[in-house]
Amino acid sequence: MAKVRAIALRNFAEFNELAYLLIDGFAHEGALKNPGEFGQSIYQEAFGQICWWLKRRWARLAVITAVESPHAALGYTGGAAQQQATAANA
Repeated sequence: MAKVRAIALRNFAEFNELAYLLIDGFAHEGALKNPGEFGQSIYQEAFGQICWWLKRRWARLAVITAVESPHAALGYTGGAAQQQATAANA
């Protein structure tokens, strides 16, 4: 299975309106098809819980990605990396 990356969000994992629409769509489908997966039997409760879970999960992924990006860039700044980049671009 491919590794999931966070969707590019604003500072501190704030969502814009399109992200909320996407989350609402996923929550709607999940609440209709499998409300029991989140321990609920009522659509509204399952919808709310799935929305909350997705927002929390994506916000956490956004923060993790924001931390990993500078760390990965630092790993590429050594002398060997410069030689590899020069050889690849030559």
